[in-house]
Amino acid sequence: MGRDPDTRVIGAYLEGIKDGPLFLDALRKACLEKPVILWKSGLTQEGGRAAASHTGALASVREIWEGVVRQSGAVPVVGFEAWVDTLMGFSLLPSGVGDRVAIISGPGGLAVSAAEACGNNGLRLAQLSPETRSAMAKFVPPTGTSLQNPVDVGLTASLDIEIYVQAARRVAADP
Repeated sequence: MGRDPDTRVIGAYLEGIKDGPLFLDALRKACLEKPVILWKSGLTQEGGRAAASHTGALASVREIWEGVVRQSGAVPVVGFEAWVDTLMGFSLLPSGVGDRVAIISGPGGLAVSAAEACGNNGLRLAQLSPETRSAMAKFVPPTGTSLQNPVDVGLTASLDIEIYVQAARRVAADP
């Protein structure tokens, strides 16, 4: 699938891995070609027992799995909804978009959590241009907000969705 020109994103649900070195080698190669989104179950003692009884595969411990993800460049997710959402998100991105991210949020705590998730997964927050910040200052309320990345459009934006829409357009057009 890594070399298939018609496959843009690879997604896999894993309960266990029979040949760790072979899996890691194949995963690294695939991640060089396209995004690989992995949902791994069996990372807890209880989940590991359930996976072993279901598939006969030995489940790996969490620390080993986190090392595999770090070394390969795969995108780990937890849960079906996160897996599908992430697959859909990556399928809509043009190829080779880079590692810079812009975050737009209402409540600041969500923006901080998103920024931390980016940092934990090797993504960098993009620096927004002065022009973009100046343009957003015209419609983002001045109190309780931030025009730096992550952009905090404030709680007022929850009453006016157009603030989110305009901010997203400005950030997407940022050089």
